[in-house]
Order: sequence, then C-alpha cells, then structure tokens
Amino acid sequence: MNSIRETAAFEFNSSEDFVVATSFEVGIAEDAFFHYLEPNEVSQYWLQLTRNDPSPILDFLLIVKYHRNKNEKWVPLKFDHFILRFLFSSKTFEILVFHEQGVRRIQIRELLIYILKKISEKLEKAGFKGLIISNMRVV
Repeated sequence: MNSIRETAAFEFNSSEDFVVATSFEVGIAEDAFFHYLEPNEVSQYWLQLTRNDPSPILDFLLIVKYHRNKNEKWVPLKFDHFILRFLFSSKTFEILVFHEQGVRRIQIRELLIYILKKISEKLEKAGFKGLIISNMRVV
C-alpha cells in the first residue's frame, strides 16, 4: 500500500488541541476489487487518462489516515474511507464522493478542494491546462 504523509491543512471535528498529520492510501477499482497505487502510479495513471479517451466512469477508494504526535511518536487515530466516482464527459468531469466509514474528521468540501488542487498541479507540471472548478455542491 502507498502512504503519502503530510501535515494536515484541514479543519477537524475535534475539541482536543493537537496537531494531526494525514496520510492517504489510494486504490483504483478493477472489477470487484481495488488495486492500491504507489504515489508515482497515481500521477502516471491520471496522465494516461488525459492522453486517451477516458472511461465514462472511474472509481477510487481513498483512505485518509490520521495520526497525532504524542511524546515524540505518531499515534494512529481512526481512519476515514471514501469512495470517489469520476464521471467523465468530453471536456468536463464530475466527482461524486461517498463517505463509507470512519469518524469524518475532514470536511468533504475541503477534501475535494485538496484533491482538485493536486490533480491540477500534476496536469500543469505535465504541460496540460489546470483544472477550473465551475461548480461545487456538497450535500
């Protein structure tokens, strides 16, 4: 499994005062299973999609793992599991996010903005146009 750890820049539903770090596990749907991607595979897979005609639907499993620093050790907290469904059309795409499991420490809107920012950065780095968010609705 991959693990990309970075300091959280999200608001958490917590009354305690401590720093939380996040790491992400990303899996892509293949038949009835999710194949976990290494960090370099995520970028390569997305770029491959932009070069070819994308599938109309693409599903990802995103596990957001939370850790707090306690006595110089990172202690795991409960994780969140999200299913992300990308629905592609000719020049646009829609993302549906389903919270499957966990305490939902991260707000879905913040998670979406973070994901779209990372996708846009990777596209621009590869010489493509960045993403433009035309509409976002979280219910």
